[in-house]
Amino acid sequence: MASYRVLADLFVMPGSIYASAGDTISDGPGGILPPNWQPPCGAVDPITSDAIQAYWNAGPHGQSDAEPNKWSYPDGWSRWVGTTYKPAAIYWVRVPGGFQLTGAGASLGVHP
Repeated sequence: MASYRVLADLFVMPGSIYASAGDTISDGPGGILPPNWQPPCGAVDPITSDAIQAYWNAGPHGQSDAEPNKWSYPDGWSRWVGTTYKPAAIYWVRVPGGFQLTGAGASLGVHP
């Protein structure tokens, strides 16, 4: 079961479901994510090993995806829900040969 912490308000399809910054979402029983959901880079923080692998598989889509606070609002505040949240623990950084995840995702290696 892949679980993510939402960093920016999301509209999850299919199902037309909103997830607010700070929510935890998953593809497990009772979760709002469809199977094989592709996590948007910078908008979620993967929590479980399945989520980290899916995040790595989706990969970054350019240099701007290596900005850890790409989707963050000033001071970690979401303008839509008025709640605070922690910045991402796992995010892309630029390394020689491509991009690599930080934290628990670093062991997956360089993503070209």
